[in-house]
Amino acid sequence: MKLTFAEQLKFSEFDNFVINFSGGIDSCASLLWVKENFPAKNIIAIYCNISVTLPTVRNFVLDFCIKTKTKYKILKVPNFLDILPQKGWPKWRFPWCKKLLINDYIDAFVKNNFSPEKTLRIIGGNIKQAPRRINRYQWTKIGSYKVYNSVFYSDRSDLIQYIKNKGFDIWNGYKLGFPRTACWCCPGQSCVQMYLLKRYYPNLFEKFHNLEIEYGKCLFKSMSGKKPFMKTAEEWVLSGERKYKRLYKSDIR
Repeated sequence: MKLTFAEQLKFSEFDNFVINFSGGIDSCASLLWVKENFPAKNIIAIYCNISVTLPTVRNFVLDFCIKTKTKYKILKVPNFLDILPQKGWPKWRFPWCKKLLINDYIDAFVKNNFSPEKTLRIIGGNIKQAPRRINRYQWTKIGSYKVYNSVFYSDRSDLIQYIKNKGFDIWNGYKLGFPRTACWCCPGQSCVQMYLLKRYYPNLFEKFHNLEIEYGKCLFKSMSGKKPFMKTAEEWVLSGERKYKRLYKSDIR
């Protein structure tokens, strides 16, 4: 993913490259892409330390930044479970927690530390994914800041190979089958993610199940072009187990 000299000129106005870093495949590949093409620039990865993230993600983020010799900033944000009684259970499509505990904190940090004229923000997200806040286009803006998605047209398998070719590894959860580095109580996680949560982190699944009972909510997922449906956590686990076995042919990896 090395840029030509002509391509690099498109980015010559920027002195700072600020990466929204989650530890996922997209953000790891994006970080390596920036370091490969703009090693002399000021590069920083920003990670929000959310209280309900999966247990191994934060350590992976720290380890990856250290191994790649990348400056990083870990932002301390309020505890999700402390805010939950006030805000209510998040909707799966546009959850308030992503804006309040991630986007708003990163936006404020960038605004307080970097000028819009000299700063490019780097995000992940594939063109095939459902439209979200800022990943609908390869180039976009957040306020006065230009935003670029270096992995917009890349397949996940290609990104994994790119990371490995650079001599680094992906988060171990992917190897277990987890589709994403989501929070363990994310209302938008897939059935496979929920199945693996119960399998590998039964205590966290129990906490999620208790929250579901407390707030009287089922996991909500929308089928494209079809009527939305709702399932409980246990039903979602059973669906995830069936899909997992179809994907991997067995329950042993």
